[in-house]
Amino acid sequence: MGDDSGPGFAYSVGLFHNFNHEEILIVGLDLDMMQGIINNLMADIRKGTRFQAGSRVAGILERFDCEFREVEVSHYRELLGCATWFYRGTDFPALQCVWPDMQGHFPWQPHFNAKLRSLQPTYGSRT
Repeated sequence: MGDDSGPGFAYSVGLFHNFNHEEILIVGLDLDMMQGIINNLMADIRKGTRFQAGSRVAGILERFDCEFREVEVSHYRELLGCATWFYRGTDFPALQCVWPDMQGHFPWQPHFNAKLRSLQPTYGSRT
C-alpha cells in the first residue's frame, strides 16, 4: 500500500527459482489491480512466455502496452524485501512492469502526465 514514503507496489517471489525468469515489480496502481497483473504475468510465464528488459508488451493493461525495465539491485532491499529474504540476498534478477499514462506516454518521455510521475518512479535502466 502507498504511504508518505512512496506509492504502493506489488511484486513476485519465486519466478527466478521456479522458472529461471526475472521477478516482476509493478508500482503505483490499485493494489488489487497490481496483484492481478502479477498473477496474470506469472500464469503466462508458467506457460513459457518470457518478458525481457526493454520490451513492450500488449495485453497487460487494456488498450495500452507496458514496458519492462531492469530493476537495479540498489533498490532490492527497499522494494523486494520478501524476495531478498527468499533468495537470501540480492542474487536474482527483477523487472519493473511500467505502465503509460492515458495518452500512451511512459514516465521517461517528456509528455508523460506530470500528475502521475510520483505514482510511478522507475528503478533501473531502460534495458
